[in-house]
Amino acid sequence: MAANFRIISQRKGRNLHLKLRGDFDGMSAMELIYAIKDNLGFAELICIETDGLYCMYPFGRDVFQKNFMFPPARARKICFIGAFSSQMLAEKEAAETERRLHRYLWADSSPQAAADKESGHKKQAMCS
Repeated sequence: MAANFRIISQRKGRNLHLKLRGDFDGMSAMELIYAIKDNLGFAELICIETDGLYCMYPFGRDVFQKNFMFPPARARKICFIGAFSSQMLAEKEAAETERRLHRYLWADSSPQAAADKESGHKKQAMCS
């Protein structure tokens, strides 16, 4: 695992917000998979924020995509936001997670908060 990788979790009612920080490599990918598995039973929605990642190693992305094997009913509980959100899942899952993202953004009663979340994207950087 990258020495600087962290997952910061924050519960918001029945939703869980996971903030990823540091470099995303293969071990980081598995740590995230385990964090998702541990919380799928109770969370109505798990939102994973990728803005805190410094870089995503291609191997980390591949490990995550190959191990992201959840039944469709459970996978619908997961959404990704932030700079690396489009790289987290293979294309077929990306469209579905986009719909969940909009539901998550508008769960907050403040339209300004939703606009702030949606505009919080920054440039993506893949590590070699």
